[in-house]
Amino acid sequence: MTPCESLFSSSFIRFIFSLIVFVSVISNLTALIISLCRLITSSYNRWSISTVLSSNLALADFISSIYLVLVGIIDIRFNEDFHIKTQLWTNSHLCTIAGFIYIFGIQSSIYALTLLTFERFYTILFSFKRQTPWPPKFILTFISLGWLISFIVASLPLININDFHANSLCVPFRIENVFDRLYLSLLIIFDVCFIAIIITCNGLICLNFSKSHVHTSNDARATLKILTLVIAICISRIPLIIFIVFALLIRPSYSPNISDYDLHFNNIKLAVLFLQPLSSCFNPFMYSSLSALKWTQTTTEFDRPKPARKALEFSQFRSASAIFNRGYHPLRMMSISSLEYRLSSSPNTP
Repeated sequence: MTPCESLFSSSFIRFIFSLIVFVSVISNLTALIISLCRLITSSYNRWSISTVLSSNLALADFISSIYLVLVGIIDIRFNEDFHIKTQLWTNSHLCTIAGFIYIFGIQSSIYALTLLTFERFYTILFSFKRQTPWPPKFILTFISLGWLISFIVASLPLININDFHANSLCVPFRIENVFDRLYLSLLIIFDVCFIAIIITCNGLICLNFSKSHVHTSNDARATLKILTLVIAICISRIPLIIFIVFALLIRPSYSPNISDYDLHFNNIKLAVLFLQPLSSCFNPFMYSSLSALKWTQTTTEFDRPKPARKALEFSQFRSASAIFNRGYHPLRMMSISSLEYRLSSSPNTP
């Protein structure tokens, strides 16, 4: 899976890749800074669950974008001589670091996205049962578990279970022995399970929207955003799964030559450098940056000092709204238009 040409066949493709890298790095870094600022400025016991989970997702996507930055630097350094100096790159320690960052970032990203999706699914469908928010220690335990699993999966090629140096992208997609196949099968199982959870949770959310007795334009916008999220996940993840499955099933397992396997370099390059980063570019705008902006505007409105008369009217309005919401559909207690459910941790609290 080593090319006999430059990494990018044309300047236009190189420009598209550079644009993806720029958007991925800037958007995730901005989302991470915003989320961390919100956590720092609030006490530990008042941390928002969605803020913690969205910052975790932004960090995972930012780590994934570091791999793209390393590939871009190597492309700039070698340029048209990439096919000549491929062995120098693949045998370097930097290639090992890049491959480790890729697996670590990709696995932690899909895990963080699954955790965030499940939290929102649980908040919406069980809003009346969830009277108190999950404690931060509970959330941090699940987050730490995801990072630990991702670290272990990314470390396996270091002990010769697959190899980071099998191709010029430094991704461990070698298919030469049983351990290589088991490793790739493990990656596929993780991705398929996480994608299935994400699609199922989002599908049940949309089904809950459709069963609502009162339909608004916010429901339609929320459904459209959810469908967009699901499509983005499928486009970014499923092609690589299909390529690996075909390589594992179609080609014979007894052949010692890696060229006999249908895991072509161009397919891997398309999935790793162009399709998978789409999710990293898309997530901050749907989960972190815009949500954080809306939350800031909401808290500013609630915390802004008001004259005595207006404060009394505002308090009465909030109390009346809370009483109204207790007998209303639970979805109307959320900020559906932005998929922001920060206030849903205490649905019956004014």
